[in-house]
Amino acid sequence: MQMSNTDRSPAEVLRSFNPEYDGKPLFTYEMLSYMGNRWDHVIWAVDPLRENSNNSYDELYDRQLKNKQRATENLTLTPCDKGRILVAEIDVRC
Repeated sequence: MQMSNTDRSPAEVLRSFNPEYDGKPLFTYEMLSYMGNRWDHVIWAVDPLRENSNNSYDELYDRQLKNKQRATENLTLTPCDKGRILVAEIDVRC
């Protein structure tokens, strides 16, 4: 449902929360392509995992959690609204 009727990329739609630091979004998007394949590249303004960063990963997690709680506090779900969870493994070799 999030992907319908939008001109935003899947990366933008699925990353619905983009906190601001120093008045700028934490990340922006750039469309890259190679040999006919296109993808969204995320450019971080501040690396939250950098050793000396004032913007810790834990702080970002807390801000995201509070954002989701505010967005869903008045939401009433029926059993049909529950949806499915996507699980993926990256770089797994069998």
